[in-house]
Amino acid sequence: MFKKIFYIKFINLVRILFKKLKFYNNYLFVRKNIYKKTFSRSVLIFHKLDFLIYSDVVSQFKHTNNYEVQEISKIFDSLGYNVDIVDVANKSHIPNDFYSVIIGLAAGNNGNIFLRLCNFCLTKNPNIKIFPLCMGPDPYESNMKIEERYQSFSTRFGLKSFSKKSMMRIINNPCFETISKLSTALIVIGQKNSFSYNTYTKYSKPIIEYFPAIYKPALLKNSSKRTNNFLCLVGNGFIVKGVDLLVEAFLKMPELNLTIAGPKGDALFEQFYDEKIAGAKNIKFIGFVDIASDEFLEVVENHTFGILASCSEGMCTSVMTMMSFGLITIFTKETSIILGNNYPFLLSDFTSDVDLIIEIKNMCRRVSLIGDSDLTQYKIDLLNFINNFQYDKFQANFILNTKDFLL
Repeated sequence: MFKKIFYIKFINLVRILFKKLKFYNNYLFVRKNIYKKTFSRSVLIFHKLDFLIYSDVVSQFKHTNNYEVQEISKIFDSLGYNVDIVDVANKSHIPNDFYSVIIGLAAGNNGNIFLRLCNFCLTKNPNIKIFPLCMGPDPYESNMKIEERYQSFSTRFGLKSFSKKSMMRIINNPCFETISKLSTALIVIGQKNSFSYNTYTKYSKPIIEYFPAIYKPALLKNSSKRTNNFLCLVGNGFIVKGVDLLVEAFLKMPELNLTIAGPKGDALFEQFYDEKIAGAKNIKFIGFVDIASDEFLEVVENHTFGILASCSEGMCTSVMTMMSFGLITIFTKETSIILGNNYPFLLSDFTSDVDLIIEIKNMCRRVSLIGDSDLTQYKIDLLNFINNFQYDKFQANFILNTKDFLL
């Protein structure tokens, strides 16, 4: 274990140093022909290289993106493509090869780099197929939702102003409109007609559904233990994710308990909520937890419910992971998950944070009073739903959705 931790820290320090020196032309930021094939076609994938750099050292599911890009590379290999991968941190790579396809993360802050790569590839092959991977809502609409959430936060605390730099998950200088014009089709995370999917319909391009790889625990205990414990599994950007609203709601519900599992780093949230969380008997922050670890399995076994009140997501993997572990989950439509019009634990649309806090309280109290037999049925329904999106279905889903463009 010590050797693994040392290796990770050492590689991270080297990557940071290389970034500062803008030294990207190396093994940590670009990999050529990773399967050592001699096909007549090549694909350039712009994504994370973590699955190759850290390989056996960290879990594939420390972030689902690590597993997904690995599987995407295998798919292109099976379709007869030489596979090159450029890391998202590589801002200066110049692709000199002739590529038939370029695919990569394009809707977030890496969009400018993806556009740069596309322009270089087009000079070599004007007929190249371009597929932006849109792992969240359209950046323009996502920015609008995030700015609204921060403005509500500011109003609630009477802040006269706050630095835009403190707003997490904002897309800086989005260029997706230009990317869309070059694209063969948009690969959009989320189900058809979900929040994320619908933000891209304005571009009048074919939209390919992208289903994330949701981790499935090897062993899920069917515990009969019933708790009033709610788990919020969350990524970075706690205000965007609505964690502040959950804390406000649970501070008023001492009979219910909230556990927050996610990374530190949202300075504005921590400024106003660290002390409140520390002083609350029914709210606990446990930090980042690897979902593939025994530690996370133990956390889940002590919870019955999951909850997230995010304002802008593309088929939120943290919500789907909580479902995969058997939790009855409450969430907003902006998580881009569609469980049908009759799913009873979908938080309503509210423009006011105060109204949403009230809705969270009402929903949590209502679900906590539901009988065990009904909860068991909801759990079965959620597990049946999530089964279609679990990691062992990722390759089949990806090929099925993209076959008209790639085969």
